[in-house]
Amino acid sequence: MQRTSPPPRPPHAPHHPKPTRTSKATHLGVRLLAIVLMLSLAACSGGGGGTDANDPAPVPTTGTLRIAVEPASAELTIDQDGTLVTRRTGGGDVKLEPGTYTVTGRADGHEDASRQAVVNANSTTQVSLTLNAVDDAPDDEVPDDGPTNPNPGPGLAYGGEWVWVVVFAGTELTYEGFLSISERVEDTDRLTNNEAGAWRWCTLGLDRCPGPTGIGMFSTFDRSDFVASFIDEDMVKMIGIEEDGRLEVDEDGYPTFIGLGSWYFYAGGEALVAVGLARISDQPVFSSLDATEVEPFTRFPEPAELTLQTSEDADPEALRATVRERLEALQQRYRHED
Repeated sequence: MQRTSPPPRPPHAPHHPKPTRTSKATHLGVRLLAIVLMLSLAACSGGGGGTDANDPAPVPTTGTLRIAVEPASAELTIDQDGTLVTRRTGGGDVKLEPGTYTVTGRADGHEDASRQAVVNANSTTQVSLTLNAVDDAPDDEVPDDGPTNPNPGPGLAYGGEWVWVVVFAGTELTYEGFLSISERVEDTDRLTNNEAGAWRWCTLGLDRCPGPTGIGMFSTFDRSDFVASFIDEDMVKMIGIEEDGRLEVDEDGYPTFIGLGSWYFYAGGEALVAVGLARISDQPVFSSLDATEVEPFTRFPEPAELTLQTSEDADPEALRATVRERLEALQQRYRHED
């Protein structure tokens, strides 16, 4: 991802489900934590310190698996003893610990194919997969809708100006702002189809909104969850997951995002939130990620007591309904025709 200054990993406060059952909120928390870590790692790419010239060169402990696959757009998974190690789109080089791995390729309209490969330290192992084409589905069969964020063609799937609202569980507190989706950013192993732009947090009201707070982004996580995230210059601030993996479309054809997630506090800790985003224009107000450097953001003091909020007694459906109602009002107020 293109970032001007790398954020550290944000703090987190894992949820603790009752011993007799695993709560749905706990599953959400685990997925959110994984996404936070991936966002932090992606934003931190390119950093790191040097080594002393007198230090001996490190001995490589990994090997390289060089994969060639046809078709080139195939989705690949690499596992070891039945445990997923990584996944990627298309062939290329993958650094792995020594061992035996199974590479499996999948692509629409093709049969799956798998190959085993042994990776040794400080060496390169090559493996090739060819996925055979299959007959097209019958006319009466409904095809799968495809990835959660298809990102077709050279343009943006979700480019434009969005209004957003976050509602906190167990309180009457809400935050609001805008998001300008203006460009694609580089994929990682688990975050793909990334589209990003300047994120604004309107602490003084939407009509008195300051310059950009940082970067906001739509992503697909592990090719299943559709994710919205906000990142300022220091940390990941918000992660929201659209549970059904798809944007909704209102009666006027405008896409909306309604999901649950976590808000991460500057002072530490997190709170369960419902998050909603609605596109109000096809043209983003800020046309580049560089806009995030235009005006420094003055941090808004967040209530310290919210750091102790948990999701055990929250009603997810009530949260979604609240954020949906607020979002519809904001959408009608700020939407304009292009």
